[in-house]
Amino acid sequence: MLYLWAFTDHSYAYRNENMLQASILGLIMFGFLAGWARRSGPAPNGVRVLAVAVAVLSLLGVLIQVLPWFAQVNGPILVFFVPANLGMALGAIRAAPRPTTMTGPTAALP
Repeated sequence: MLYLWAFTDHSYAYRNENMLQASILGLIMFGFLAGWARRSGPAPNGVRVLAVAVAVLSLLGVLIQVLPWFAQVNGPILVFFVPANLGMALGAIRAAPRPTTMTGPTAALP
């Protein structure tokens, strides 16, 4: 789809709003999330940033539906991808490392 949109004059790829939902960033993010899920520990910062970027693009695709210049009917695509992209972003954010807080008396420095 990215190739059709960027390098051809194919009429179906021109101004295709589904690029905001099913972007190449989402595929890259899915690969990173799958690799991270096999390990234990917090999600790396890059994974969280990429997941949030994909979710923001997905929400942008929903928001532009109210504008008259964007008349593509893509309800089924939105219903599938928006919750999936938001869920992956939320999961990556929730897997962020938590700052440790010290409780109790701390050791005095010599």
